[in-house]
Amino acid sequence: MAQRDINLIKKAIYDTMQNDATLISLVGGSSNIRYEKPTKKVGAYPCVVYNILEEYDQPYDEDFATGIAKSVIEIQIFDYVKNSAKTIDTIENRIYTLFHGQSITGGVAGVESFSCYRSKKVGFYEEATGIRRIITNYDYVNYTS
Repeated sequence: MAQRDINLIKKAIYDTMQNDATLISLVGGSSNIRYEKPTKKVGAYPCVVYNILEEYDQPYDEDFATGIAKSVIEIQIFDYVKNSAKTIDTIENRIYTLFHGQSITGGVAGVESFSCYRSKKVGFYEEATGIRRIITNYDYVNYTS
């Protein structure tokens, strides 16, 4: 029976973003891509924060033996409103290019990707903090060995 390794999935997502020089340049450095909430420290924006919201074995793995599952990845992009809206939109477009319709492995051994497609996009402005945020979800069918 195959064992799911969520750490391999997180690493594949992280490495896919970290290995893209364009995205790193857009967010101002590799430390601005992380698996956690952003700080309110000046200079931390723009940033990309990712999370795995859900994991499903069904209908891909009815006997839990294959290790195939669907992960719902949430990617949030934060930036100050005083910065150009074009910046956050450009970052979102780059992430879309990296993930939508792609095989996401990040070069991580033990991860095989069958499909990854954006399933949702929401953008809004938080008036109290002056932060603009875009949230996107990607359905990611994958296998870990």
